[in-house]
Amino acid sequence: MQTETTGRFAGFFQSPGSKLVILGLLIVILLIPLAMVRGVVHERHQRSIGATYEVGNSWGGAQSIMGPVLVVPYQVPIVEQRSDHEIVRHMRDEVLFLLPEMLTIDGSLEAQTRRRGIYEVSVYGASVELGGSFAPKSVARHLPTDAIVDYDEAYLAIGITGLRGLRRNPKLSWNGSVSTLEPGALDLSYLGSGVHAKIALDPAADSTEFSLSLELNGSQTFGFAPVARETVTRLRSDWPHPSFAGGFLPETHAISETGFEAEWRIPHVARGFPNYWLNRSVGADSVQASLATVAFYVPVDYYVKSERAVKYGILFIVFTFTAYFLFEVLLNLRLHAANYLLVGLALLLFYVLLMSMSEHFGFLAAYLLSSTGTIGLISLYSAAVLRSWKRSGVIATFLFVLYALLYALLRSEDYALLLGSLALFAGLAAVMYFTRELDWRSAAPISIKTETKV
Repeated sequence: MQTETTGRFAGFFQSPGSKLVILGLLIVILLIPLAMVRGVVHERHQRSIGATYEVGNSWGGAQSIMGPVLVVPYQVPIVEQRSDHEIVRHMRDEVLFLLPEMLTIDGSLEAQTRRRGIYEVSVYGASVELGGSFAPKSVARHLPTDAIVDYDEAYLAIGITGLRGLRRNPKLSWNGSVSTLEPGALDLSYLGSGVHAKIALDPAADSTEFSLSLELNGSQTFGFAPVARETVTRLRSDWPHPSFAGGFLPETHAISETGFEAEWRIPHVARGFPNYWLNRSVGADSVQASLATVAFYVPVDYYVKSERAVKYGILFIVFTFTAYFLFEVLLNLRLHAANYLLVGLALLLFYVLLMSMSEHFGFLAAYLLSSTGTIGLISLYSAAVLRSWKRSGVIATFLFVLYALLYALLRSEDYALLLGSLALFAGLAAVMYFTRELDWRSAAPISIKTETKV
């Protein structure tokens, strides 16, 4: 009786259905080290982001230019009547912010690479030429009739996000007169840090031209605010992967392997704030929301690729276990759960090798080395457990196709979902085909039926 019961239990655990249950439990167990691998990749990615921030912050950070803005202080008389019927007259200080009639920005952004330990950080050096004109005669039209204007205290202010990135002392040419800019945006500081210069403002002039040269270091992004009635900006760089964003996209752009060129033409009616305002009636959010930016985009670096690869880890384990399972049921082999467990751990080790090698050799070389090592290790092990070099060759070919497909998925950003779904469909179709006559309750091997033509 005991022998009969033992035989039933042995038969149960040898059936294909029960073997699938055991493999399912193994896959669940392997999710634990897979999560640990994902945590290591995420931690290394965060370190690289920290290194990028540290280098970028020291180099100059993300740069944005907001201006120039003509700032004119003035006073208005105020009459107040107190509770004791006393009338008090005094002058209140106010400020007019006047924007240019025309602004041209011509910038050249030269990409550079800095290192922090094993991490490479992309930065840029910018040479920017600003030019345009103001209409000083319009100042009086924008002020109250009883305003007393202090034209001698007028100054030009420019908002610059990262002043520490300035490589040279910028000089301003105002109506042919050269002035040195000083740190601080004064009344414009609520828009951010910046510089300013005192100017000789002629209130009777219909137009006054200006020009300004800026040389500054930056990282990640470069942006500008369209502060004139018409803002024309031309940017060029040797960086081949720009990402245009912000309030306005370029009107024209050309991108090649050697860099990019882009041009913006933005009228003042499109930006959401007027060409002048009093005090702070225009908020900082309105100006900053109009920024047009170009980012030095890194298209899927090796940490991002490694994180994406780990997400496919569970599918690799399922596909590989399925291949071994088919060998068992089709050829009447018997593999132990430990065999599956060791193969699963070898598959997980691939991701650790991929990430660690990518930091030193680049993603392609790391992928070739780690995938070749993993395929070789599993193939040699399969030759022993499957008792055939031919069967081991099938496993090696299967893994080669899987890793080639994974590389294609990692390289493709637009078609990754399509390729992945097609691969899953094909894998499921293959399993359904090979197990179409399998008796899942029986421990006996599959008998393949063949048709004989008469």
